[in-house]
Parts: sequence; structure tokens; C-alpha cells
Amino acid sequence: MRIRRLISIFPLVCALMLLPLAPVAFAQEDGDDEEELEPPPETEAEPGRTPDTEPQQDKGDAPPPVGAGSVVLEGPGPGPSPPPVVRPRPMFGNAFSKPSNAYDPHVGFQGLLFFSGHPTDTYFGMSFSAQFHMAQKWSLSLDGRIGSGLDNDGDNYLHSLGTFGVSGYHWFFGNLEKRRLQPYVRLGYGFFWLGDEHFDDGSSDSDDDDWDKKSRNYKKNGVAVDGHSGSYLEAAAGVRLVLFPRLWYLAMGGTLDLELALVQDNHYGVSDSSLKFSFGLTVYF
Repeated sequence: MRIRRLISIFPLVCALMLLPLAPVAFAQEDGDDEEELEPPPETEAEPGRTPDTEPQQDKGDAPPPVGAGSVVLEGPGPGPSPPPVVRPRPMFGNAFSKPSNAYDPHVGFQGLLFFSGHPTDTYFGMSFSAQFHMAQKWSLSLDGRIGSGLDNDGDNYLHSLGTFGVSGYHWFFGNLEKRRLQPYVRLGYGFFWLGDEHFDDGSSDSDDDDWDKKSRNYKKNGVAVDGHSGSYLEAAAGVRLVLFPRLWYLAMGGTLDLELALVQDNHYGVSDSSLKFSFGLTVYF
């Protein structure tokens, strides 16, 4: 009887003995859970982002799909392209912009003083040309010349002259826009106009003994000899000194031109060849 009571009481006694240890066991289990659930150490949040939110990639910045056999390189990739440079436009466009300080003529107007030796008379006067630069080394011109003569053969007859023709130029260094000396060669062709010769013995017109008062214009001239023409040929070599390639804000330049030419007058044959020296100014645009 006693043994049965002890057996029935023993589990109850063991339970009562373990009852004080239960809070300690539960405390240890709770402590383990707290260590496992401890949050990770705080990290510095990027500007504009919170630590709780992860940066999401913008759909527009999504990398393109990688094809087969492609190699993906690691790294930040190229930086953003700089913004385009926007320069303010002048109020009046380029109308007042200063042109380049370079020798680059397109159309020029030339005026030269000339002296031309001749077997019978020496001529002097002015020549004018309108020059058209078709390329940097080649140009064309329309030429005109007017002048008079000085008696060389002692017959006391003088006459005026005029010419009109065309010329072709070759500029040796026309492509060098910074060069200030521009040598050239020129070949010209045109026609003479010769006025009637005037008699002048050097005496005064007021002299009553001057027998040539009424006979000043009786010698005709300007008619070519049979087999010849009233044309001329001209071969010249010259040099141009660029005084100013561009004048301030004006697209205009100025040059000093020197030239020596051989002129063949076809009125009377080869014997009427002469040397012509010219110098003057050219204004070009």
C-alpha cells in the first residue's frame, strides 16, 4: 500500500522540483532568439536614400541584353557626356565680325602708271584692269590703257593711243595666304587704237612765225600696214606687295604692283616691239 502511494506521489514531487527551473530555461531560449534577430550594424545612407530602401535601377538606365559570346566588363562604365556648348549668337549675325587677316582676293581693281619705250616714240599714261580671281593661282582681267607719246625719231609728230584687251595671270604663291610677296606672270592680247599724229616743233602757239598753226593734224595714223592687224600681244612678269590683307572690319585689301612687260604692236611688224614698265595700286575684295 505504501509503495503504491510513493509511486503515485513521485511524479508530482519531480514536477514540483523542476518548477523553479522553468523561468531560467525560458529566459535562455528568449535570449537566443534575440541574438539571432539582432539587426545588422547601421550603414551610411546615400544622399536621397534611406537605409531601409534599396536603390532601384531606373528603367531608362537598364543595361542592354548581353548577346551570346559577349564579354561584360566590370566597372562604373563611361561617365555622363558633357552638355553641348551653346554660344550666344551676335545680334546682327556675322555682319560685323572681323574678317580673317589673310590674302584672299576675289575681285580687284587695278590702276597703274606706265612708261613704254618704242622705236619711234615713247608712250606714257594710265592703265586700268578689272581682275577676277577664278582660283588661288589663276585669274583673268579686262585691261584698258590710254596715253600719249614723246617724239623719239625727230619728225615732230606725236599721237595718242588707247588699248583694250584681256589677260591671264598665274600666281606662283597664290595659295599661301600669309605670304606678302606674290610674284606672277601674265599673258595679254588686245587691240590698239592710235589717234592722228600731231605736229609739234616745240615752238609757242602764240608765235606769228609758227608755220605749223594750221597743219597740226594732217598726218593720219591708226591704219595697219597690209598683212598686219591693229592687235597687240603682251608678255609680262611682275610682283605684288600686299600692303594690307584686310582693312579693319572691311573685307578689302590693298597691294602695290610692279610689272615689266614686252609689248608687240602688230601694226607694223616685229620692229614695233617695246618694253613697258608699270607701277601702281590694286584694291581687292
